[in-house]
Amino acid sequence: MALPIKPKLEKTLPRDELADFLRQLAAQAQSGALDFPGGSVPLAGMKTLKIAVKDSGEALTVKVRLKYPKPEPAHALPGGSGETPVPGGKSGPAAAGASLRPRYKSLKKRMKRDFKDIGAALAAGSAPRPDTLAAFVADSRLMTTYRGKGDDQYPAYLEAVAALEAAQAADDLEAMSRGYRELALCKKKCHAGHA
Repeated sequence: MALPIKPKLEKTLPRDELADFLRQLAAQAQSGALDFPGGSVPLAGMKTLKIAVKDSGEALTVKVRLKYPKPEPAHALPGGSGETPVPGGKSGPAAAGASLRPRYKSLKKRMKRDFKDIGAALAAGSAPRPDTLAAFVADSRLMTTYRGKGDDQYPAYLEAVAALEAAQAADDLEAMSRGYRELALCKKKCHAGHA
């Protein structure tokens, strides 16, 4: 059974039951899964957990939401359908004319989200999630196959991507931070001329 992308729980509680509810929620979280109306949902792999308490007059409304990263379509994942993306938007012979590449705008939106998450982790003094960094690196390499979107900037950008990837492989947080800043500069320079 596939997990919902955003499992939700909404409850109305008397004010004096809020502390007990939060303790119960904390105990569930410590076990690694939360109970939602559709069943138990694991916390592993989640992107965010939000708990909101709203005063609705005589009682409190409590909302608990988990958010998971959106699954990529199988055809968009490397090796997902046996097709090979090639520069120019065409795919290999197995594709029978279909394109593996996402729309440029969708790709850039996904990269922006991952870049922000990587930056937030580094700013907090910790390494970014390996899957987030790996997805960003793969998307960066894919992005540079789109022509007319800053081709002259691609070599410097790819060099910065490789440096960030090497820093992650070496588990060098300081080098990752430098690599991130270098990528931010490349991005700014490219967007100034091509955005």
